[in-house]
Amino acid sequence: MANFSKKLFFWSRPFTPGSLVILLSATFFGCSSSGVNFKRMPTDAEVIAYNESVEPEKRIVCRDEKPVRSSISRRTCRYLRDIKETSDFHRQVLYSVLR
Repeated sequence: MANFSKKLFFWSRPFTPGSLVILLSATFFGCSSSGVNFKRMPTDAEVIAYNESVEPEKRIVCRDEKPVRSSISRRTCRYLRDIKETSDFHRQVLYSVLR
């Protein structure tokens, strides 16, 4: 039988304080930098009921979006006016870059 304990030398060494600090800080900052919002998104029925009770510029639109850094889609809900303002801003920036 082969002696694997000499080949896997990193298992026999304990963690050094420096490597332990790096491991813990990477774990902490990796978990805390998540952009996930844990608030419950409204259901389709709630959005329809809300949109019927307000004027058109205060209506909400919900859709599934895929963030740039992920292939997993998330349901996001935004006001129509916010979508329009963001779209107008991006259009202005794009036109200023292309001129």
